[in-house]
Amino acid sequence: DESGEYRITSREGEPLARVLALGPGLREAALVIGGLALFLYAMHEISRTLRRACGGVFRQVLGKFASSRLLGASAGALLSVSMQSSTGATVMAVGMAAAGLLTLAQAMPVIIGASVGTIVTIHVIAFDLANYALFIAAFGVVVTLAARYRLWAYAGRTIFGFGLIFFGMGLMREGMAPLEHSRLAVGVIESVTGGAAQAFAVSAVFTALVQSSAATVALAMTVAGSGHMSASGLVGVMLGTHIGTTIAPFVSGIGVGRTGLRVAFASFLYKAVAAVVLLPLAGVLATAAERLHFDVTEPRGIANVFTLVTLAGALPFAPFSRLYAKAAEVLIRERRGDVSRKRLNPALTAEPYAAASAVMLEAADIAALLWESAASITPALFEFSSVELERLENRDEVVDAKHRAAIEFLREAAAGEITARETRKISAVLYILRDLEAMGDLISKDIVPIGYRRLNADKSFGMGDMASIRRFSGGLVSALGAIERGLRLAAVSGLPVADGDVSRRLAEFQERAAGVAGAVNEAQAAHFSALARGVPEAVAADSVFVDAVAAFRQLYSLASDIAGILLNPPETTGFFHPAEKRREPWAK
Repeated sequence: DESGEYRITSREGEPLARVLALGPGLREAALVIGGLALFLYAMHEISRTLRRACGGVFRQVLGKFASSRLLGASAGALLSVSMQSSTGATVMAVGMAAAGLLTLAQAMPVIIGASVGTIVTIHVIAFDLANYALFIAAFGVVVTLAARYRLWAYAGRTIFGFGLIFFGMGLMREGMAPLEHSRLAVGVIESVTGGAAQAFAVSAVFTALVQSSAATVALAMTVAGSGHMSASGLVGVMLGTHIGTTIAPFVSGIGVGRTGLRVAFASFLYKAVAAVVLLPLAGVLATAAERLHFDVTEPRGIANVFTLVTLAGALPFAPFSRLYAKAAEVLIRERRGDVSRKRLNPALTAEPYAAASAVMLEAADIAALLWESAASITPALFEFSSVELERLENRDEVVDAKHRAAIEFLREAAAGEITARETRKISAVLYILRDLEAMGDLISKDIVPIGYRRLNADKSFGMGDMASIRRFSGGLVSALGAIERGLRLAAVSGLPVADGDVSRRLAEFQERAAGVAGAVNEAQAAHFSALARGVPEAVAADSVFVDAVAAFRQLYSLASDIAGILLNPPETTGFFHPAEKRREPWAK
C-alpha cells in the first residue's frame, strides 16, 4: 500500500528481482495523467490524419460556400468534425482570412459552425468502449499496414487514434474511481467545481493549456462520475471550454496581419459575450438539463449537457456575427503602412492546399502588375521619354521578388507528405508562377531595350506599325485582366475556373493566341510592304518593330499556357507544363 522499491528474494535470501511500487495516490495520479496524455496524443493524431485526408476538400468547400452565413456555418461544422478539433478549424479560418481567402464577415459563420461541430466529437468520446479499446487500436494498425491506397491508410490511422482515445478514457476512469472515497479529493473537486464561476475559470485555463475542449470534457466525464460535481458546475466547465479554445487562434493571428488578428478577436468576442450572458444563467441551464433527464454522472448525460450549452451559446448569438466582425474592425484598426493580408504566412505551410491557394492569390497580384506593364508598353514604345521604360524595369523587380518568395514558400509547403490533390494544385501554381515571371522578364529584358533603342536612335514607328503594336498590346492587356480574375477565383473555389464570363474571356484569348503566328506574319508583311515602298518610318524602325512583334508572340504564348491551366487543369497526379514537359516546375 506504500510507494517505494521492493526486493523479491528466494527462501535462501538470494535476490531475484526489484520492483518499483506506486502507492494508491501515485498510482491513480499516473493513470489519470497517462490517460490524459494518451487522449491528447490520439486527438492530435486523428486531427492531423483527417486534415491530411479531407482538409483540401473542406478548404475548397469553405471558399465556395462562405458567402452564405448558413452554408458557411455548415461548412465550419463539417470542417470541425473532419478535423476533430474546433480549435484547429478556427485556426484554419484565421489563416485563410489572413491569406485573403476569406473575409472577416465570411469567417465568422465558419467559426460559429466549428464550435457547434465539436458536439459530434464529444458524443463519440462518450461511448464507453474502454474494454474494446486495444482491439480497436490493433484493428487500426492492421488496416494501416495492409492499406494499398493512402485513403485506407488514413482510415487505419484514424481507427487507431480512436482506440487510443477510448483506452485513455478508460485509464482516467480507473484512476478517478478510488477518489470517490477520498475526503480530500472530494473536497478539492467540490471547491473547484462546486460553483459555475470557479468551474468556468478552471476549465478555461485548462482548455487553453491543452488546446482541446474535448480533453477538458473527457476529464470532466471522469470527475463527474464520482457524483461530486454539481450540474451548475458542469455548465461552468462547458462554458469555460469555449473561452479556452480562443487562445490558440489568437496566437495564430499574431504576425499574420490585421485581418487574421481581427478574425481571432471576433471569435473571442463572440464566445466571451455568450459566456457573460450564460454564466449567470448556469442554474437555469442546469435545471433544464435535469428536466431533460440528463444524468450528469454518466458520460452520455455530460455529452448532452455539452450539446445544450453549446447550442445555447450559438443559436441566440449567431445572427449577430456581423456585429462581432464590425466591432473587430473598429477596435483593431489598420495602421499606416501595415500590410493587412500577409498571405505567405509560415503557419500555412503545414496546410499545402491552403498554401497553394495563398500563393495563387500572390500570382494574381503578379498578374495585376503585369497588366499594368502591358498597358504601359504602348506609351513606353511610342513616347520620346524614358519614364515609362524605367517604370517597366522597376515593376519587374517587384515581380521577381514576389516570384522568389512564392517559390520558396511552396518549397516549404511541399516538403512533407502531400496528397495527389495537393500535388496537382501546387504543380499548377508553380507553372503559372514561372510563366508569369517569364512574361515579366520578356517585358523588362526585350521590350524595354527595344524602347531604349528607338529612343536613343530618335526613331518613330509608322502608322501601320503603331496600329499593329496597339492591337497586340490591347489583346495582352485583356488576357492578363482575365488571368488575374481567374487566379483569384481559382484560389478560393479551386480549378478549373467556373465563372462563365472569365472562362469565356480566357477561351477567346486562347483562340486568338493560337492564331498569333498568322497575325504576326500579317503585321510583318504589312511592315515589309511599307519598307519596300520606302516609307521613312518603316525604314528607320525596321529592326525595332520586328523584335517588338516577336516579343509579343512569346508573351501571347505564355499567357495562353496560363489560360489553359486555369481552364483545363490536369486530372492526373503527374502534371507537366504543356509547352515544356521536360523541365521541372522549380526551374526558372
